[in-house]
Amino acid sequence: MRALSPDFLKALRGDRLSFFFLLRLGLDTPLCFTDADHEVYYDDEKYLPVGFKFDSIQGGAGLAVDTLSINIDDTNQVMTSSLLNQDARNKWASIHMGVVTETDVEIDGETHVQTGRTYQLLFRGIIGGWELTGDNMVKVDLTNEMI
Repeated sequence: MRALSPDFLKALRGDRLSFFFLLRLGLDTPLCFTDADHEVYYDDEKYLPVGFKFDSIQGGAGLAVDTLSINIDDTNQVMTSSLLNQDARNKWASIHMGVVTETDVEIDGETHVQTGRTYQLLFRGIIGGWELTGDNMVKVDLTNEMI
């Protein structure tokens, strides 16, 4: 289980917030995706808006290994091209959650909206395998780094 930072918890308690995910696949040329509707810049990387989804991060106590399967929209064939031209297994991958908050701030008697962003690492692991699924979809299986 990963502990959430105090700044991230504070952002989640906000009245007005929206969240998004960032997926980074550390291939020979890293692929960085976000499920936001626009590009996101984080940690000197540009995350491109691409549809992806994952269920829940499965894990347990003891010797259990956390695993995660991600389904990524590959309509433009970028993922397929990258995966077919290298051995993606055992390359690093990470998922961050980003939160955008809005707060009303009064300045000189006028109310203004101040926005802020906070990020939290949710999962870091290695690519265990991948497969093409359905129409223009790629399924990537990730395994926790603490194997």
